[in-house]
Amino acid sequence: MSAPSDADGRANMDEVYEATRDWLKCVTMLESESKYSAVAAYVVMTWFPFRYDSLPYLRLIGDYGSGKTTICQALATTGRL
Repeated sequence: MSAPSDADGRANMDEVYEATRDWLKCVTMLESESKYSAVAAYVVMTWFPFRYDSLPYLRLIGDYGSGKTTICQALATTGRL
């Protein structure tokens, strides 16, 4: 499954969010549904920056081997971050 890549100004934010969350579940293993939702929401913000006054940074914190680099690499494949 490839990363969602068709998001632009005409795309529906809810559809982008759902597609991104589903895709993250295929390529990562996060602890909870809320973490998938949080990361997907962040990705949606980066796809629709014109709708926000400012955008935060995504900070990943975890022990060695917890998957921080893996999720960064997965998100980098979207070409949006």
